[in-house]
Amino acid sequence: MFTRVRLGMGLVAVLLAGILVGGAQAQVKVRSHKVAMSSAKNYIQQRVLDKAVEMLERAIELKPEHPEAHFMLGAVYAEREMVDKMNEHFEQALALKKGDKYFEKGVKTSGASEFMRGGIKYSRNALWRQKFNSGVRALNGGKLNDAIANFVTASEVDPLNPGSYSAIGKVYVNMGRDSLDTAISWYNKALAIDSTLVEAYADMGIGQMNSGRLADAEVNLQKAHDLQPENVSICRALSNAQWGQGKKEAATATAKKALEIAPDDPKVLSLVGGLFTDMREFAKAVTTLEKALEKDPENADIKFNLANAYLGTGDLDLATGLFIKSVENDPNDHQALYQLGTIYVQTGNYDGAIEALEKVTSLKPEWAKGWETLSSCYAFKANSTEGDVSKEAYKKSEEALNVFNALTGSGE
Repeated sequence: MFTRVRLGMGLVAVLLAGILVGGAQAQVKVRSHKVAMSSAKNYIQQRVLDKAVEMLERAIELKPEHPEAHFMLGAVYAEREMVDKMNEHFEQALALKKGDKYFEKGVKTSGASEFMRGGIKYSRNALWRQKFNSGVRALNGGKLNDAIANFVTASEVDPLNPGSYSAIGKVYVNMGRDSLDTAISWYNKALAIDSTLVEAYADMGIGQMNSGRLADAEVNLQKAHDLQPENVSICRALSNAQWGQGKKEAATATAKKALEIAPDDPKVLSLVGGLFTDMREFAKAVTTLEKALEKDPENADIKFNLANAYLGTGDLDLATGLFIKSVENDPNDHQALYQLGTIYVQTGNYDGAIEALEKVTSLKPEWAKGWETLSSCYAFKANSTEGDVSKEAYKKSEEALNVFNALTGSGE
């Protein structure tokens, strides 16, 4: 006799759950390369990338010499921006027989990313552009560390693209003088790949010039100029580097080239006018700088240079007016304040000279010349006044002279 037993629904559910769990735990490992590849493509179509990776790794385990599996796995890692893994599998694909076919063409699987459809070259180029552009946006937004991180990743995606290294150099240039040598090392990496990168030479040269390394600056700016002789900005920078070293003939020749390229460029005219002033050809300087100011009336550097040229011709009123405008534009312009002080001394306005030079020594306390001139101003005032005013001015003159001596070692 048979006995019929009825199970409650709850108990059936429990038993089924036990079977399912037991089934999952006892899941059979894929043993066919073909099945693993087919499963991987199905998972890619469904955008279940973790499972796709698992199946591609299994396919490679079963058949290590299969280039398509390596390529597809590299493309998934490209999509995830896992650069080291991407490079590892792309290189393995290319090293295998028939693997180079994936360099220009990918795998046309439904649901696949652009990296998988495009091939190795496309994947690297696309990911490089993606990271490079992110770096540019970070740099423009002032996020320098983020910029470096993105550019470094770009360099890892494509180690032979000099643009990544040059961009990292530019970030370090933006970080200031203390980072200049680091910037130069990155620029040199870029130039080792492409020695015709004008911007790399120019950026290094300008950075070195701003740091007072004029001889090094001239070398790099000359290379940039040789590669791009019509670039007026490079001409101007090279001329300044040469002039700063006392190479007057070379600086003048370079400035004239800049003037030939851009005869109406106010910055070029200002450069040439400044050179004329330094050579004490004041009339030529005035003519050139007046033309420059006509072209760019608000340019503070042109106003300053023209004021110096007027000073050279003896036109103190015109010089004073422009130096005053320079100070109004920038109250901390110690050079304009110093020149005003010297003019006021010449015209007997000792109080005006002292006021200007006190500001100079406040702004530039380590500049010995400012203290020396301030001492002279107080001495002139002491000699032109009497009583307590004269005594106080003499005392101030001695104090300023003591600072000058301490800075220069003259008092020892």
